[in-house]
Amino acid sequence: MLFRLTLKPLLFAGLLFASSSAVWADAVLSPWQPLFKGIEHAVGTNFPNTVFNGSTGAYTNTALQVMHCLRIDLADPDVQLLPSPPAPNPVLDSRETLTYGIGTFLRSNRVQVAANAQFYNANPGGSDPSNEGVSCDIFGLSISRGVTVSPIGEGRYATLLFSTNNQPIVAFDNHVPGVSTAGIFTAVTGFYPIVSNGISIAAAVAISYPDSTIHGSQPRMIYGLSRDRRQLFLMSIDGRQPGYSDGAKDEESAWWALQVGMVDAINMDGGGSAALYTTDTNGIPVALNHSSYQAMSGRERYIGSHLGIYASPLSAVIIGLTAQAAYTNALISWTTVSNATTRVEYGLTPAYGNFTTLDPTLSTNHAASLVGLLPGTNYYFRAISAIGSNVFMSASSFQTLDFISNVVAQPGLTDATITWETPWPSTSQVEYGLTASYGNASSLDPNPVAHHVVTLTGLEPGTLYHFQAISQTDSGAYALAGVFTTSNYPPVLAFDVTNTWRYATGNLDGITWQARAYNDSAWRAGPGFLWADNRGPNSSIPLEATSMPLNPATGNPFITYYFRTHFQFAGSPAGATLILSNYLDDGAVFYLNGVEIYRAFMAAAGGDHQFHSLLKLQLHQWQRDLPAGLYRGGRPRHEPTLRR
Repeated sequence: MLFRLTLKPLLFAGLLFASSSAVWADAVLSPWQPLFKGIEHAVGTNFPNTVFNGSTGAYTNTALQVMHCLRIDLADPDVQLLPSPPAPNPVLDSRETLTYGIGTFLRSNRVQVAANAQFYNANPGGSDPSNEGVSCDIFGLSISRGVTVSPIGEGRYATLLFSTNNQPIVAFDNHVPGVSTAGIFTAVTGFYPIVSNGISIAAAVAISYPDSTIHGSQPRMIYGLSRDRRQLFLMSIDGRQPGYSDGAKDEESAWWALQVGMVDAINMDGGGSAALYTTDTNGIPVALNHSSYQAMSGRERYIGSHLGIYASPLSAVIIGLTAQAAYTNALISWTTVSNATTRVEYGLTPAYGNFTTLDPTLSTNHAASLVGLLPGTNYYFRAISAIGSNVFMSASSFQTLDFISNVVAQPGLTDATITWETPWPSTSQVEYGLTASYGNASSLDPNPVAHHVVTLTGLEPGTLYHFQAISQTDSGAYALAGVFTTSNYPPVLAFDVTNTWRYATGNLDGITWQARAYNDSAWRAGPGFLWADNRGPNSSIPLEATSMPLNPATGNPFITYYFRTHFQFAGSPAGATLILSNYLDDGAVFYLNGVEIYRAFMAAAGGDHQFHSLLKLQLHQWQRDLPAGLYRGGRPRHEPTLRR
């Protein structure tokens, strides 16, 4: 958290000075960057002490502030406003809305941007409920899609109202009976105005709206309108985060509002509720500001009043944004409609924090490599391309591959074998125990391998164990956790490798040959192992018993072989585990009683695989690639055992 707070102002300043910006003595405002059709985003910061002409003369701003602002084109036909809708079965002054984190509100309503709006009181929880979905009373007039959610009153009277075509009305003192709501489709209400007709009224509001804390340096959410009433502004000023942003007083909030173009502005609900969000190209909520509540608790506050904005995607400037992620690197690529520069900003959070080197070469095809990433980690990123003085961005996310994969636990009565894979050689060790705290560890095997096998001994029968596979390289240590349960009874051999198998070579697509009742009496039969190779037996594989036919048209093995065998299990299958050990080459699909239970080295099926309701398959592949030419269906070695 300190890393982000320290770097963000510096990162912002470095980005903004790369293009044209509005600059005051000690403050910078970025160019407006399009996020969606009709929605633009700008960022501002200052460096104390900033001196400006305030509502009562020269004013010195001694605070450090980071401001984010959205400018919404109300004349865009695709822009729609959505205050928090009424709760199901609403109750006036008690259950008017429900509490939601702003990310939940954004996702569930599929809006493109969202901000906190009015003051509220949740029951239970007041201004800080501990859960989403809590009943809320919101303060002041609220109308959502033509439905009155909350009436005028409760000490909040500074209202913005909008008709069905987003024509705005400003009512700073909207007491009963208030402005007529005939034809009003949207209304939100804040605490008090800070800018009126292009003039700061900050000094007056401290007298008109006495409050012991709100007029001090606080995180802020400001809503406002342009002079021509075409543009709606949503502005946040972060606070309570020394070294990053201290917050703003009324005078300072009014000054920022005037800089972005507001001529009428209202102080909404701020503090820990102040949050301004958008979505990336995957619909994932992305914070534009850095709220004090997020900084303190790791999540946004569950609030009772939001304002969301629907908007259409931009006419694509950045097209085909993709991320190809490996273990510790990723390739980001995209195209642009015109020649542009290339850069990527990325990090572990939507605040990013890292840049690739700017490539000033003008091109329509763009690629940037990210290196030094952490395996198995989610990264946020955005592509940045500048065309002249205009900077375009498109955000998304990706996850690097897990360093440890294919973890399989094969429990016995008092032991268990843990196997896993790593992309390059590394050490092997397993921590395990009766809880996720583990408490026991196998001996460290320092021999670097890519296929890892560790056997745990001295376990208790019929017991649930937690474990994590651990591999270490020079670049760091990696772990992946799991659980297994040891058997209650010793294993019972269901059938041996010499069991008789029936086999066929004809095309059986569309035929339910896997079904338990299928009549396979016409198929040829032989004991295991079964094999087919035009070069003869493979001496590296023991016990080859039955040679299957070759394809007479090619002299080579058939592309597909089908196998069926039967076995009986006298005990109860409830809680039993079927373990199959096998040799196979190329690939195979396994069925039990007609249900697919596993596929090895084969393309995914059309739907999800369903495991048999009573038996669970744990497939142990002893060898993937064999020296001789085995084909799909292969030379199966099956030694099923049933553990109870």
